[in-house]
Amino acid sequence: YYGPLGFKRIPRGQISMPRPVDPDRLLSHEIVPGAMARLVGEVCHADQARIAAQVAAMA
Repeated sequence: YYGPLGFKRIPRGQISMPRPVDPDRLLSHEIVPGAMARLVGEVCHADQARIAAQVAAMA
């Protein structure tokens, strides 16, 4: 449904979200080419955010 608008499926296992989430329905739209490839790990609320080495490397 969102494919014509530029959205693509996030590869299974790249990110994880709190349940209940169907990982086959996670979509993204990159504004900057290659940006989604740098996002990995667990998605959490901002109040519980953990700074990881990958995030620091993106700066």
